[in-house]
Amino acid sequence: LWLDAGFHPSQFIIFPGNVYLKHRDDSENNPLLQALRTKLGSQYLRPKTVQTAKVFNQGHNHDTADHDLQDAHVRDRLNNEIFAPSNRALVKLLSEGAQAGMTLVGYSGEATDLAALEKWLQDNWDY
Repeated sequence: LWLDAGFHPSQFIIFPGNVYLKHRDDSENNPLLQALRTKLGSQYLRPKTVQTAKVFNQGHNHDTADHDLQDAHVRDRLNNEIFAPSNRALVKLLSEGAQAGMTLVGYSGEATDLAALEKWLQDNWDY
């Protein structure tokens, strides 16, 4: 939608959530913050303190999707009919965007390598 609206892929910085979360306590070397500083200027995004995830979560435990979706048939249908096609479409969109200058934080493979892009997402995003 955004790309169809005239925004250029180079205006986007895409990151799977875990790329940030794995480094949230290291604001100097966090790959997402580094990518943003590259675009915005090195003086930006240098917080004095970093809040922990527990502050936002308030300690509430939530069941996993596997727990909530114990029926294997329902999980398979969701994966086959919704998640897998959506993920393939996302990988294709990211590939096309990366070829046109979109920043994919933490991805170092070829923009045309769909399998590598999908692995990058799987390794860094709980999807």
